[in-house]
Amino acid sequence: MIAAATSLVAFTTIGRQKGGGVQNHGTEAELLEECDVFRVAGRVTVAGGTGKPMLRAFPSMVNLGNGELLAGYGISRDHHATPGMGFMTTRSRDGGRTWSEALPLLALPGFHAFGCQGLMKCPDGSLLCSLARAYYPGWRQYRRVNFEKRGLPAMEPFPCDAWRDRRLQRASLVRSFDKGNSWTPVNWDEPFEAFPGRFTSCHTTGEHGPHELSDGRWMLGVEGMTIENHMLGGVVYSEDRGVSWSPVQIIHDYPNVHAPEQKVVKLGGTRYLSYTRCDPKDILHGGWRYEENCVRFSLSEDDGRTWSEPWRSDFLGSGGPEMVRLRDGGFLCLYRDMDDSRPGLGVSHSSDECRTWRYLGRLCGRSAQDPWGWHGELGYPVAARLPDGLIFVVYYGPATADGNADVVGVYLEDRTG
Repeated sequence: MIAAATSLVAFTTIGRQKGGGVQNHGTEAELLEECDVFRVAGRVTVAGGTGKPMLRAFPSMVNLGNGELLAGYGISRDHHATPGMGFMTTRSRDGGRTWSEALPLLALPGFHAFGCQGLMKCPDGSLLCSLARAYYPGWRQYRRVNFEKRGLPAMEPFPCDAWRDRRLQRASLVRSFDKGNSWTPVNWDEPFEAFPGRFTSCHTTGEHGPHELSDGRWMLGVEGMTIENHMLGGVVYSEDRGVSWSPVQIIHDYPNVHAPEQKVVKLGGTRYLSYTRCDPKDILHGGWRYEENCVRFSLSEDDGRTWSEPWRSDFLGSGGPEMVRLRDGGFLCLYRDMDDSRPGLGVSHSSDECRTWRYLGRLCGRSAQDPWGWHGELGYPVAARLPDGLIFVVYYGPATADGNADVVGVYLEDRTG
């Protein structure tokens, strides 16, 4: 395993490149290259380019075995200011070292079209993907993006009447039985609605489900938004191998924060861990606070029938936090760090099933402030364990001043166990 790790090229070049270079490590960052838990064994570009700037973001990935990986990501000009242009997929057959030409799985001109970080591997080996379309004025960036500079009209703030109109919000689950080479059609007329009458999303990807329970049912993590613009998370179950899903069982519902981007980790046997990021209620004007916005966890020891009182981490994890199981049973959590003193892709470690945490450092630094107006245009990590024992983590790298972001990968050598 060590020989495989040291054979990788440890890319350190700053700047966007084709081939094997990494897009950008971010600004003002002292990067974590090694610690007692892991060392960085190499970095690659999964999706990038040298032409016009493009925001390639919100990746997801499934491990197909024997070094074959299928990754998906969204393409857009910016972060929710103008409609996202589509959801792309790309494939690697050598453990992430090289990637095929990207192909669109979803493109809907005039709509926000995205994949919800939703490429999933089902227990029967088939693939599931959560797709979504939406039409609404820009939200997080409507004040932060320099519209005059980009020649765009001003937009109304989020939330807005368009968001409340569920006819404009649709989610759909599509299926592949040939490793993602072909997919069942999208059916917007019969959308996936785990929260009836409300907006439904699913950020399950990587090793996070659907999970097969001891009675043969499948369990899938979902989240949704109420008409009152409150986000909560839970799980749904399938008795027919993913054809239909039960009503949602709520796990995360907090009065003072939103609970988006929930994932579920199998601990072993009938034990599962659910975790979610916790956003400020007023996402445009509210600050991130340790007393409210830390990642929260809940434990089930009975196949997801009941869930424990949630507990909090000690880090402000946003941008699709990802849990990675280590050989010794411990966990890494990788996340967009919303602590202004250490912005970037943060890494924390737990050796007691996520009850306590130790901050390790950053795998990348902050995004450029202009034109984004904030440092956090990066993240959404997802990980896969490769046959040589390396952990391959994919995320979208820090956005540059020209508005570009590439999907990048980093190899971690597990030093535990």
